[in-house]
Amino acid sequence: EIKFIGNIKSQPVFQLNLNNEETAEYYITIKNKADEIIYTEKVKGANLARKYQVAIDHEELNYMDFGLTFEVTSAKSNKTQVYKISSKPQITETFEVAKL
Repeated sequence: EIKFIGNIKSQPVFQLNLNNEETAEYYITIKNKADEIIYTEKVKGANLARKYQVAIDHEELNYMDFGLTFEVTSAKSNKTQVYKISSKPQITETFEVAKL
């Protein structure tokens, strides 16, 4: 599973939980919307949890064309699980009502 956990210095941080009970090796690859690799690493362990701070400005998260892809590939089976992240900008209006 992957989830957005907040911002550090206006840059988004995502947490990836592999939830694997046995020790195994995985390749983690993060790609931008243009399918360019922006980060890759090899990890090994059981019940792995990793945090990734993505070097983009917080404002970019609200762009309609924002997108990231996290790919998790098992070194043993060579199967890949893909997680796509996109933003859904929301407009919030607040109204105040007062009795006259």
